[in-house]
Amino acid sequence: MQFLSIEDGLKFYKTYAEACGFNVRKATTTKSEKGDMDFEYFLCNKASFK
Repeated sequence: MQFLSIEDGLKFYKTYAEACGFNVRKATTTKSEKGDMDFEYFLCNKASFK
């Protein structure tokens, strides 16, 4: 999905996660050469952990 702002995306994902019974954490942020944020990835808080 695409959102107009990172805050909108995070709000949506946190609401979805709460309804499904898991938490969210920030994983990766990618910035352009100008220093603007291009991507920010959010994952289930247990992703990649045993």
